[in-house]
Amino acid sequence: MSLKLPFTKFKPLFKQRNFALVSVSESNSSLGNMAQGIALAAYVFTLTQSIIVYSAFLLIRFAPQFVLFSLAGSIADRYSRRYITTIINILLGIFSSLMAINSENTSIILIMSLLMGIVDLPYRPALLASIPGLVKKDQLPLANGFMGVLNGLARIIGALFAAVGLLTDGVVWLLAFNALTFFIAGIIAWISLPTENVDEDNSEEESSSNEEQRLLNKKGLAASFSYLWGHHTLKYLVFGSFLVWGCLSLTDVLLVPLLNATVDNGEKYYGLYRLIASIGMLLGSYFTVSWRDNFIRLQRVPYGYAIPLLIMSLCTIGLSLSPIIFGPICYLMIWVALFLPSNLLEVELQLTSSINRGKVIALADALDGILFITLTGVLPQLNHFVNVRSLLWLSALPFTILSIVWIIGWFVNGRRLKLNEKETMS
Repeated sequence: MSLKLPFTKFKPLFKQRNFALVSVSESNSSLGNMAQGIALAAYVFTLTQSIIVYSAFLLIRFAPQFVLFSLAGSIADRYSRRYITTIINILLGIFSSLMAINSENTSIILIMSLLMGIVDLPYRPALLASIPGLVKKDQLPLANGFMGVLNGLARIIGALFAAVGLLTDGVVWLLAFNALTFFIAGIIAWISLPTENVDEDNSEEESSSNEEQRLLNKKGLAASFSYLWGHHTLKYLVFGSFLVWGCLSLTDVLLVPLLNATVDNGEKYYGLYRLIASIGMLLGSYFTVSWRDNFIRLQRVPYGYAIPLLIMSLCTIGLSLSPIIFGPICYLMIWVALFLPSNLLEVELQLTSSINRGKVIALADALDGILFITLTGVLPQLNHFVNVRSLLWLSALPFTILSIVWIIGWFVNGRRLKLNEKETMS
């Protein structure tokens, strides 16, 4: 009974034809992107057998987001999001095709990955900012949850493709398949997204005041920082997201070397672990609507990320201590915990004024990436001094301590609030 109820809530979304098309298209693109991302990560390590080159590949994929995020947000707000998403999908399809043609050339793979990382920058701000133009604002939590579930299912299939591709040396076909999904996503974006950057509830008042809108337009990046800092709920949600993505970077950069150090040719099993990750994404996305409902009250919102952070850090330690026996369960829980609180932040970002939404989303994404990118660059260098298993659990300890302190603060503040309420009533 409890499993059926959340899906019945999604029924009103099926009436929104354009939203349904975009959701299916995005899940299809996630399928191909998951397969390519997994395959390339392990494939690059197999070609080079170098953790340095492997970490360089990860940095190339994610570093542009931190360096050029202001430009990405401005593009997402200034130009039609329909045009932006269509053009980006077509370019990504071309780059994937070029990688398939030159699959034995590590330099070409790295260059194409860098170009894909740069071109892809405005895509998430543009797409996420477009969803309020397809559904009503009160449907945003359900819309994000629905897209998350579809993407989770697609990632499972994509991870299966990647696992088979790695074990059968079929990486080229995965690259070609991903190119096809990008081209299809470009066509669907052109058909379904509105040309103008307007919301479905355009007649309603925006979440920010007119004065705030003028400030953002006038001062750009500095005002975007001020906007985040001035909105208590959004500020703490971005901080929580910053921490969980930083914690994720530990396994993201060290899992392949860990598997390689544990089992001969262990990197080829990376696809199986990413299949487990995709199942975790699906489960986390499935429960993200309920998680948001439980933490939506103002006093609870800052702690919506505290419990997931504790789960992620403890499971990272468990993965390092037992990569084969307990590793799959720990890795599953890491990804469930990562996606559980995502709706808290996404809805808050989508309620930003439409004319500045892309800038704020891009800034939030960039802040998420600061710790992720830093640790991705630093950890491989530390591997020269500490073995990969010890490095993984040692780097997870600070996140564990911080999350415990955070949760203790939650209980202390809750008790203080109850005492204040009793004193007020008396």
